[in-house]
Amino acid sequence: MTNHTWDLEDLPVGSKPIKCKWIFKKKIKPDGSIDKFKARLVVVGYTQRKGIDYFDTYSPVTKIATIRALIALSAINDLMIHQMDVKTAFLNGDLEEEIYMEQPEGFVVPGLESKFDMKDLGEADVILGVKIRKTENGFSLCQSHYIEKILKRFNCHEEIPVRTPYDPSICLKKNNGDGVSQAEYAKIIGSVMFLMNYTRPDIAYAVSRLSRYTHNPNKDIGVLEGFCDANWVTDNDEVSSTSGYVFTLGGGAISWKSAKQTCIARSTMESEFIALELAGQEAEWLRNLIGDIPLWGSTAPVSLHCDSQAAIGIAKNYAYNGKRRHIRLRHSAVKELLKNGIISLDYVRSERNLADPLTKGLTRRVIQETSRAMGLKPLEL
Repeated sequence: MTNHTWDLEDLPVGSKPIKCKWIFKKKIKPDGSIDKFKARLVVVGYTQRKGIDYFDTYSPVTKIATIRALIALSAINDLMIHQMDVKTAFLNGDLEEEIYMEQPEGFVVPGLESKFDMKDLGEADVILGVKIRKTENGFSLCQSHYIEKILKRFNCHEEIPVRTPYDPSICLKKNNGDGVSQAEYAKIIGSVMFLMNYTRPDIAYAVSRLSRYTHNPNKDIGVLEGFCDANWVTDNDEVSSTSGYVFTLGGGAISWKSAKQTCIARSTMESEFIALELAGQEAEWLRNLIGDIPLWGSTAPVSLHCDSQAAIGIAKNYAYNGKRRHIRLRHSAVKELLKNGIISLDYVRSERNLADPLTKGLTRRVIQETSRAMGLKPLEL
């Protein structure tokens, strides 16, 4: 009502009102205790018809890579992070469609004057469920409370810890279990995926690999660097390779991805080049993002490290002589990034490629070394 979300009107002839409902939620503090109880009145949107009641649907949400980049820059410049919250930010946008909702029970007074209200949250301690701590060397991001929560949720808090995220000796097969087990499996993958996307790049390959079965050294601080890798098909049950990339800034990883390639690669070189083009897209986006921040004065190309000399050689060649269309298009895209000074390509040995654990299961030693290089450290309580 304070935000003048609706007006009380007579229903026009021919219009059909949409039902409404109350959603109740508990706001949890970083320590897991209840902060307050919240209630929100919403429209039952699933009864709307696309193309009639609504058209485009999207939700503008901040990418976690943006937040990690800002934290890295704050650490480099020894700054404090201050947090602000726009109260009911989604209500400040203009709704283009004309929507009629049934009057909620007990509503008498029409909405009050529209306001744009801000709440000062003070020094940032939690952003999107991630705890932020100022340390002597910068900032640390922690989700230990979330890990404990999902372990208890899925009754795994007494399980024996494993040495690596993914055991390469295990041969996975497609899940032929019943619907209940499939639903539970999907819930577990979704919960762990949130952890992977926010603070744990070391488990990215394991999560990416397992999610396919839901259907029946220190670098110089202040330098944005990227690493990409691919694992050509090594599993008889798979026909597509796996791409992986990770970008570091301020001594920690700010963006990473492990994903199944959308086209079939006929060779190791092709799979590496597909991963190279994917990493190039992210490098361009990160460079543009950080370039808009006053603290960032560098306009140098993003150094993208790849362990395939063949893929680097093809990328630096003016023309691609191969016949495969999807590689030719990716060659043009990478060549354009090189020409415009967006990226530079550098060779890195496989054992020093931080993206290696995002494409395959590796030994404990390699996992630990690459994790440290990505800024992952044990939590000191």
